[in-house]
Amino acid sequence: MYVFLDTETNRGPSKSEQKEKSGFENVPIKIVQMSYLITDDNFEVLKTFNKYYYSEKISPRAYKTHGLSPEDLKELSKSTFEEDSELILVDLKEDVLVTHNIEWDWDLCLKEEFKRCNVEYSQNTFCTMKYFTNICKIPNPYGYKNYKWPSLEELLKYLKITKNEVSDCAQNYFGSVNGQHDSRFDSTAVYLAFKKASEKSIIKNGV
Repeated sequence: MYVFLDTETNRGPSKSEQKEKSGFENVPIKIVQMSYLITDDNFEVLKTFNKYYYSEKISPRAYKTHGLSPEDLKELSKSTFEEDSELILVDLKEDVLVTHNIEWDWDLCLKEEFKRCNVEYSQNTFCTMKYFTNICKIPNPYGYKNYKWPSLEELLKYLKITKNEVSDCAQNYFGSVNGQHDSRFDSTAVYLAFKKASEKSIIKNGV
């Protein structure tokens, strides 16, 4: 089975925060929204999950990305990650975790949240960003020989998946969605991209 997941956080990558002199580069990363879809091997959706988690501070960069303020999160958050950690662990542990930038969503965000709950384990993962780099073949804007990592939006464009398709699908599974950088939208986008690529044998034998 697969888990297609996306997170929104209280800050961006350390280098970006440092460049913007936000003062957030050394602040621990916290997940403020997490969404995922669990599917069987035929991509039938079996379960969805969407939760918000309160953070006292949000960097300007992060707020510009997802639009979630501490005040919003205080209203939207109904539990803590620690309270949900056992359920999340059950959902993820035996499945393949698929995200667009696994080093961020898993290594820097989700794994660290679990560590704060004194939980450590090995997760099977698949990164659509890394996998599609040499397939999308987007020139690197800095002149490097290697292709640039495709953004999720660029991957959707390559696979000819429209934002309306993603939005409609996300609304169908989650009930509502606020567009890109709402983790419900982005997790659904990863799901549709992986599903379509598998059907076209761009991804062979699942992973």
